[in-house]
Amino acid sequence: MRLRACIALLLYVSACATSAPSPREPAARDPRLANLQRAATLPWTDGGRCAVREASEPWPVLAERCFHALDHDRIEFHDTTELATRTLWEVKTDNFDTYTDDLQVIVVKSQVPKLRHERALALACGFDFHVGVRSEVHKEALEEEAPDLIGLIVVMGWC
Repeated sequence: MRLRACIALLLYVSACATSAPSPREPAARDPRLANLQRAATLPWTDGGRCAVREASEPWPVLAERCFHALDHDRIEFHDTTELATRTLWEVKTDNFDTYTDDLQVIVVKSQVPKLRHERALALACGFDFHVGVRSEVHKEALEEEAPDLIGLIVVMGWC
């Protein structure tokens, strides 16, 4: 009993003896501790285990890796930097240039209603919409069939 009292007194005295950081000189913060403190203010579905596991990483990395563990029903997101806004893309990877003229017409007439539908869904959800195609020929054929898609189709030579 006496040992516990001595330990408690020692802890109390050592805590009181610690000087507070000067208001003019902010205390150096441990990034892990800062991340844990920041994460502690959020609602987690896993009790914060993911945040504890990733706390040594920079905050943006932690946030990305643990996003799935946030309780999305209890939190509202505001992307003030607009870095997380992702335009929705429909990428057509077919070799349109190798198709016969008749097949190109069939493909374009088939793709345009689907692209309009996808665009309407994206806009209804608050997203921009773009289409990626592999060639200028494909882009021109889609824009000729659907002038409302002009400016939304981009040639992506890498796909």
